[in-house]
Order: sequence, then structure tokens, then C-alpha cells
Amino acid sequence: MEGEGIYCLICKKHHIKHQQNMREIFAATPIIRFKVDAFQTHAKSSLHASALESELTQKVSVFHKEVNKKLKEETKKHF
Repeated sequence: MEGEGIYCLICKKHHIKHQQNMREIFAATPIIRFKVDAFQTHAKSSLHASALESELTQKVSVFHKEVNKKLKEETKKHF
């Protein structure tokens, strides 16, 4: 929502929570104060890395589905 704070879109999309304290900073809870250090620390965090990994896996899966779809279509043409 506009005016409520800053989120990390990747972490928000993948509903990332800290496993120990279940905090959802940058995901469900926006940060209110703009601090460059906070962004840099978040970008280097394992939570953000897992969100990026989830995003990349999702993208690979879509690519993989397309390749499989084309292979099935080619196989049907040959039979």
C-alpha cells in the first residue's frame, strides 16, 4: 500500500519469514525508516537469498514446462 513503508517485492511474493523469530520484515511488515544499511544487510541475508532462489526455481520451472510442451508436440507429430 502506498504510504505505509518499503517492502522487498521478492520476499513479499514468496512470503519469507525468519525461522527463529517468525518476523516478516521486508515481506509482510514494511520498513518505515529509509536506511541504506538496512537494505544492504537485507540484500545479503539468507532470507533474501532463499527468496531469490525460489524466484529463480519458479522461472526455471516455467522454462522447463515450455521445453516439455514442445517435446510432446513434436512427439505427437511423428506418430
